Amino acid sequence: MNGRALVASVLASVIVIAAGCDASSPEASGSPTPAFTVGMQAKMNGRKDGVVVPVINVWNTVPPSEAVCTLQHDALVTITDAKYNAGDKRWYYKIDSGGSCAGWVPETSIVK
Repeated sequence: MNGRALVASVLASVIVIAAGCDASSPEASGSPTPAFTVGMQAKMNGRKDGVVVPVINVWNTVPPSEAVCTLQHDALVTITDAKYNAGDKRWYYKIDSGGSCAGWVPETSIVK
């Protein structure tokens, strides 16, 4: 193989490999795959270190800055949005309890 053919072959390989990469995938962006998707039902989870916290804060933003409402452990909610926060390396989910409470919770505050 002459020099030109080798360069063309290497260039073609790089193009094929690059075409197979999806820059929007969670792995490419550094965030893990979310456990929940929009529209899923979940339950609020107050279990922390073997103890059940009966009331869970629901936050106004990601990352959390102000609690907008609270929900009881095991309350049913619907996932309406998801955001990965690279600062604390976890997913946050926007939830809606059916009208009485809506906002953001960390992934540890909900279960399937």
